[in-house]
Amino acid sequence: MSFMKKLCDVYDAVIGTDGALLPVGFIQKKIKYNIILSPSGEFVTAQIIPDDEQSCAVPDTPLARTGRTPAPFPLAGALKYLIADSNNKLFNGYVAQLEAWCAAPHAPDCLRVLLDYLKRKTLYADLVAVPGLELKYYKDETDTVGKGDDAQSFACFSIEYPIEYPDSENRLWMRKDVRESWAQQFTAMFGERIELCYVTGLQLPAMKNHPMIQGTTARLISAKDANFPLQFRGRFVADRSAATVSGLASSKAHSALRWLLNHQGFQKYDMKFIGWYTGDPALDLGDDEDGERPVPDTFESYINALFRVVQGYEKDWKIQSNLDDLTDEAKAALDEVVILGLQAATKGRMSVVYEQELPGNVFI
Repeated sequence: MSFMKKLCDVYDAVIGTDGALLPVGFIQKKIKYNIILSPSGEFVTAQIIPDDEQSCAVPDTPLARTGRTPAPFPLAGALKYLIADSNNKLFNGYVAQLEAWCAAPHAPDCLRVLLDYLKRKTLYADLVAVPGLELKYYKDETDTVGKGDDAQSFACFSIEYPIEYPDSENRLWMRKDVRESWAQQFTAMFGERIELCYVTGLQLPAMKNHPMIQGTTARLISAKDANFPLQFRGRFVADRSAATVSGLASSKAHSALRWLLNHQGFQKYDMKFIGWYTGDPALDLGDDEDGERPVPDTFESYINALFRVVQGYEKDWKIQSNLDDLTDEAKAALDEVVILGLQAATKGRMSVVYEQELPGNVFI
């Protein structure tokens, strides 16, 4: 659990900066349609989001999205979940999950506006009536369950509130109250009884279904040994005793892991390698001119240089780091650097195949 704690530290250090780290319970998805409603829940119009703006952070769950009835996303989702047709299982699942969120005391009113609109089951007719939208939800005239190209296209929602409204942000997935509400709902829905979190050392709601790693269905933390008691008896009381991780710690660690993979990761032959500095030297440099905290130096330049050398680019040494501004004494007191290797040996499980922790000055 050492590297999980250090991933949580990365999350705590980066989340308050402009490093674009996702909030707890969010994932990056490509959104095609923005459906605009009035404050009273009437359909106004729908727009196609420009290609360079389609990548959005939306609420997510750790539930499986495979099988006949894959779990829905909580807010933005594929049109096949949002449109009621002859196969209502996906639509009903989406509405039920949104109803549970709306029932929470912290849920903002804008979510109830969306829920009331979707229950009218007029979304398909409304979208088809938008001039120039050219929706391709059904494949042909015989299709009754939505198999066209746009059935898998993601859509999000906006509500046209007046400018004088307390929160003038119309995009639901960007509203502060929606994000804070989902962070609470995420813990309430997917956290089980209070247990000792092996990552933080605190008594927190434990998580059963942990997030999946980016670009695969494999999970780094999983357990399905309840039917095979001889695998854990004699060492643990129950199958989950080997690793009890809270929902908060798991979400932070996986969010930081995805962020690090994008910024300073190396992927080859179904293996993923990342490295990062566990300290926060950027804080020693003070705030920038706008008063905002700079993104911590997680050794991105050093780690990427290492991975370039691993691939045979020995002469490609380009390192730019905030550490250049630190004193020799400060450099000698640097914290650890973690090098982590991951591999999915099977479709559903991912394992740690390499882990090394060494002092930062030794790594340099």
